[in-house]
Amino acid sequence: MQIIGLTCRVGRAVSGSAENIRDLVEGGGSILVIGPPGVGKTTLIREIARMLADEHKKRVVIVDTSNEIGGDGDVPHSGIGRARRMQVPNVNMQHNVMIEAVENHMPETIIIDEIGTELEALAASTIAQRGVQLVGTAHGMTIDNIVKNPSLQILVGGIEVQSSSYSSNQSQPAFKSLYR
Repeated sequence: MQIIGLTCRVGRAVSGSAENIRDLVEGGGSILVIGPPGVGKTTLIREIARMLADEHKKRVVIVDTSNEIGGDGDVPHSGIGRARRMQVPNVNMQHNVMIEAVENHMPETIIIDEIGTELEALAASTIAQRGVQLVGTAHGMTIDNIVKNPSLQILVGGIEVQSSSYSSNQSQPAFKSLYR
């Protein structure tokens, strides 16, 4: 086997990076951070975890599949503060660990990076319905990318198509589809 490349990612703690959305974080609602790779989604949710665990004394559990939020090894990344982390032994088990976190660790907030499969999206929906604040990330340029992704659309409520046969202008099509 020949090595043709190496990727090294360094998790940064950027204090104050979540200040612009402090009101949303403190409001207790679930938050989905959308963006392409490399724009700082993980850095932002790491700071949110620290903010909630240290400043607001909430029980925060990080479900960390790739160890990017809380770091790899026995000592967690200092940027997560008092938040606890659950390392995921196999990427295909993330959805199971998400549910386990709610059932066994009594979190007030769960932090999840890179929700990417239908099973993970369903687990995230279940968590939010159980009254636990969910802060997660997903890859996409806009919310439209998430809405049009069949695996992830449940994260933003899904798509509901409504048709209307009324048209006041005959040059317009008789049926319109509205996406909510």
